[in-house]
Amino acid sequence: MPRFTARAGCWLLFSAAALCAQTRRAVVVGIDTYRAGTAAPAALSAAAAPQRLPVRGTTTRTKWINLDGAVNDARQMKALLVGRLGFEERNIVVLANEQATAGAILAALKSQLVDKAARGDISLFYFAGHGSQIANKLGTEADGLDETLVPADAPAGAADIRDKELARIYRAAVAKGVALTVIQDTCHSGSAARGIWNARGKSRELPRDGRYVEDPPDRDANGKLLKAPEEEGVLVLSASQDDEPASEVTTDSGAHGLFSFALFHALETSPPNERVDRLFQRVRAVMQSEGALQEPVMAGAGRDAKGLLGLPADSVNTVTAAVTKIEGPNVHLQAGTASGLYPGCELKRSGGGANAPALRIRVAQVTGLNSSVATMLAGESAAVHEGDLFQLDRWVAPEFANLRVYIPKPIALAALEAVAKKARAAAGAAGVKWVEDPTLETPGAVMSWQGASWLLEKNPASEAPIDLGPDPAAARLGQAFKAVKATSIFFLAPIPGELQLRIGAGTARESLVLEDSPAGAHYVLYGRATAKGLGWAWAAPNLTGKDAAKSNPPMAMPLRTDWFPMGPELAAKLTESAAALARVRGWLQLPSPPADVQFPYRLALKNAAGKSITPGDIVEGERFKLWLEAPSAPAGEVAKRWVYVFAIDREGRGTLVFPAKGQGNVSNRMPVTAPGSTAAAPVGFPLTADAFDVEVAAPFGVDTFFLLVSADALPNPEVLDFAGVRQEGKRGVLDNNPLSKLLAKTGNGTRGQQTAVPLNWFLERQAFRSVAKAK
Repeated sequence: MPRFTARAGCWLLFSAAALCAQTRRAVVVGIDTYRAGTAAPAALSAAAAPQRLPVRGTTTRTKWINLDGAVNDARQMKALLVGRLGFEERNIVVLANEQATAGAILAALKSQLVDKAARGDISLFYFAGHGSQIANKLGTEADGLDETLVPADAPAGAADIRDKELARIYRAAVAKGVALTVIQDTCHSGSAARGIWNARGKSRELPRDGRYVEDPPDRDANGKLLKAPEEEGVLVLSASQDDEPASEVTTDSGAHGLFSFALFHALETSPPNERVDRLFQRVRAVMQSEGALQEPVMAGAGRDAKGLLGLPADSVNTVTAAVTKIEGPNVHLQAGTASGLYPGCELKRSGGGANAPALRIRVAQVTGLNSSVATMLAGESAAVHEGDLFQLDRWVAPEFANLRVYIPKPIALAALEAVAKKARAAAGAAGVKWVEDPTLETPGAVMSWQGASWLLEKNPASEAPIDLGPDPAAARLGQAFKAVKATSIFFLAPIPGELQLRIGAGTARESLVLEDSPAGAHYVLYGRATAKGLGWAWAAPNLTGKDAAKSNPPMAMPLRTDWFPMGPELAAKLTESAAALARVRGWLQLPSPPADVQFPYRLALKNAAGKSITPGDIVEGERFKLWLEAPSAPAGEVAKRWVYVFAIDREGRGTLVFPAKGQGNVSNRMPVTAPGSTAAAPVGFPLTADAFDVEVAAPFGVDTFFLLVSADALPNPEVLDFAGVRQEGKRGVLDNNPLSKLLAKTGNGTRGQQTAVPLNWFLERQAFRSVAKAK
């Protein structure tokens, strides 16, 4: 039976493996500002840190780029640790900006993770900031480099914190029997600079430090190489692969690292002890919905089937909130977004004995990551007191899956056509290739309109752009094309001033948010000039088809829409295609409620050979069967649930796959067992008896399969079957079912009053890239 623990900082309802049974300690670091003159906090002097090897040579770093979201990430991670994962504030060390010197970070890690720890304790290290590399002349890496975390005092000459230094601390923690989790939202790649025309946020990377160290690999007393911490059971979650940037993104709650944003999103609506591999799948799904080619990394021997903190995995996820203050009709709660609470969520009084009067409240305002204000529902009259506990009973999905778009500054159509004609002729005279689609090939230079003049810049940006003025002459254009020494050029046509796009706040397309620069946008309105005339498309900035083709898993959001030519329907087509993109992103980010769903099965696609396929490429004509599989043999009786599978293609079209369209709820309550059967629940089973459920066909691109599991049947499963562009005239069959209303609104890409739904369903996603069969 669950039990309540009222330990400070741990107002939660726990299963038998109580979250607060062990001492939990954490070091949380967030660095936005890199400047000289920083000093370690007095409580964490460099003298307390492990001894460091000297660095030799001279640094080659000359430019320091500050970040926007690392401190936000650190702040939210602390809130999640306290409000969701059972940590006490007194056991969390937070180092932000100038506090996060190399000495302070290493001292805090040694103190928290090793010195204070005892067998059975839990430790966590979270870092958000820049990453880089440094040469190690005695290392064993093939590239001769150690990966590093860049401390706040690096501009003052402090050496980066190398992965080998961290590994020694991690091994010491493992040796004491500590369960250690490391989360790093940083990267070590050196990607090319982005131009003004397609900047997509900041990346958490800095150029390599030109200095070097001499640090041989660690060995035991017999000279044998020591294992990496991940091989010894340390769970390490990293934001990206070694050769990928770790991006920052703009969100409704400010700037965040893409990986951290996805992780927080998953943690807020997952059981605290959900299996790490499932949590990681949720994180990847959210990252894919952002349109960035960034693949996170999970490593840790034996940790994938455990919870994030190394505890046995379970699905108990009852959210409770303690009353901290009463002000008239307002009930202040010690729980907020970190616990998955949003305005409209309803809670019922928990505990208090059999004679305690029932009472329900509704969240009116979320005031922080761990605080909110609720009011009693109409008709309730029982008294509420400080210290009362309330348990989440009905949940509201947050409306933050907006699609952020950028529209370049407009110009008169006649002026645009005149400049495009001159630029195309000048490129031909200079022998420069005219690129018609920057998502298919990367141009060597880009010409773009900035509102007052045209700019020409190399791509990737390696020098200041050339200002061409408001109406450049043909001779000036030819000189500029030669000056940038580019072999190809893309003419980014702005939107004509005569075209009116009605999107954003105050329009019917409120799920679209207009950004004032491409840096915060998921999609940019690209224009092009071809021999046939002008055309426009929404495209993910700073990406090409080659990038998308090599991404694994595939990018779930389309790389771009179709190109639409100049004409009377242009505004409508651009508006509708942007709305379709918003719908896809809405489905990809729609969270499931923080509920206890006793259903261990997840979706698998099996090919003709009976082998489960992993998210990747599937080829035209291939056939697959839908299965439900559990990670291991289910223990005890499995609760029956209604099961639905649908897919969204690259055009945003939703197709109900199971149960078959038009059949309603027929044979989709799973698992199916014979009357009176006492047989154990199967590890896996097919959804239908048919030979195949899915055949790959056009349109090709990214297809995302969704598994929806619910304790209550959908009155009309065809709410999961919707058009890719227009939703007008959609059947109205959903009046009395809250979950159906939520799903219909997501499929329509609409916004408005949120619907409270029961805590008895979940949604999972898998993305596959479909490709045409080779001719």
